[in-house]
Amino acid sequence: MTGITQTKLAAYLAVIFVAGAVSGSVITLRKAQAKSQPPSMEKVCHKMQDRLRTSLDLTSEQSAEIQPILDRTAQEIKKIHSRTMQEIEAAICRGHEQLAKHLNPQQRLRLEQLDADLRDWLTNRQRARDANGK
Repeated sequence: MTGITQTKLAAYLAVIFVAGAVSGSVITLRKAQAKSQPPSMEKVCHKMQDRLRTSLDLTSEQSAEIQPILDRTAQEIKKIHSRTMQEIEAAICRGHEQLAKHLNPQQRLRLEQLDADLRDWLTNRQRARDANGK
C-alpha cells in the first residue's frame, strides 16, 4: 500500500467501527427508553375514543353528543388505574415485609434500598404524568 500503512488503515477502520457502535447504541437506548414508558391513560382513552368514532362511523353531531360519556368513562378509567397502582405498591410492600424476615442483615439493607428505589421511581413517574397533565 502506498501512502497509508496497514496499521493506519486498521486504526481508521477501528475508529469508524467504534463511532458507529457508539452512535447506534445511543439511538437504540433512546428508542428503548421511549418505548419502555407505558402509554398514559390520556393516550389510551383518546385512542379508544378514536377507534369508536372510526369503527362506528359516527357523525360529528353524534361525536359531540357522546363526548361527555367518553370523558366520564376516561375519568373512571384513570381513577381505577390510580387505585390499581396503589394496590400493587401495597402488595409489593407487604411481600417485602414478609420476605425481610428470611433475609440476613445485609440482604435486608439491600431490600430496603430496592424499596426506596421503587418509591423514587413511582414518585418520579407520577410527577412526570402530572407535569404532562396526564
